Amino acid sequence: MTWQSIHLNSNFISEESFTSIAQWIKDAKDLARPDITIITLGNKSDLKNNRAVTNIEAAKFCQENSVFFLETSALTGDNVYEAFMMLARTIVSKIENGTSDV
Repeated sequence: MTWQSIHLNSNFISEESFTSIAQWIKDAKDLARPDITIITLGNKSDLKNNRAVTNIEAAKFCQENSVFFLETSALTGDNVYEAFMMLARTIVSKIENGTSDV
């Protein structure tokens, strides 16, 4: 059995956490199945005044690396459910279109 998806968590109040995402994406693409679905979650969106990375920077980076992006907050639960639903819908769509198998 191989992974259908992976979510990567980055802490938006830490530049170091955000810059680590590039290596994590590379590792996931190198080690996982070719059709893996990757989503980067920018966590701690509730701490808007302490941000080291803007939404625009993160979204641009994710678009350039062909991964989904969503801001989340574990504290408030904002977008946590939506992140998992995004992954699930994408996987189901790939299976239905024949671009992925189980």
